[in-house]
Amino acid sequence: MIKRIKHGFPAVGMFPGWLPAVAVAFALANATPLCAADTSAQIPATPEQIYVAVEQQPEFPGGISSLMQWVASHLRYPEAMVRDNIQGRPIVKFVVGTDGKVRDAQIVKGICPEGDAEAVRVVMAMPDWIPGKKDGRAVPCYYNLPITFRIQTPPAEKEPEVLKNPFD
Repeated sequence: MIKRIKHGFPAVGMFPGWLPAVAVAFALANATPLCAADTSAQIPATPEQIYVAVEQQPEFPGGISSLMQWVASHLRYPEAMVRDNIQGRPIVKFVVGTDGKVRDAQIVKGICPEGDAEAVRVVMAMPDWIPGKKDGRAVPCYYNLPITFRIQTPPAEKEPEVLKNPFD
């Protein structure tokens, strides 16, 4: 059985042409409340809160320069991107957990399917990070990482210089 409850507003007559909103609440007749004594009922777990801003950001071991070196040494430029001369910078968003493990990597801004897949692969292969902290305790938080794909062209060969004898 459902009960309908209305709430009125006594000053309606003071505003011609205006009708108050009607608040409607529904109560379930057969609802069973949970109480502390009822051990058979399981309270659903709340999803883990993942922070966007924390007091201390997560950090790759060795800092940002080590992160750049690690990514550069593990990134493989997909052949299809080289063949089609595709360059760009996908942005990967991932979670650094309370244990420092990287998880839930996803592309925020992509360049092509092959480049996006390689960027996610590299991020998921990262070693454990130093987790972010809020109120002095480790918390899971998001981290955005741009990964640059740039085709390195070999330097143009210079013509050999002919040395002139300064004594001529």
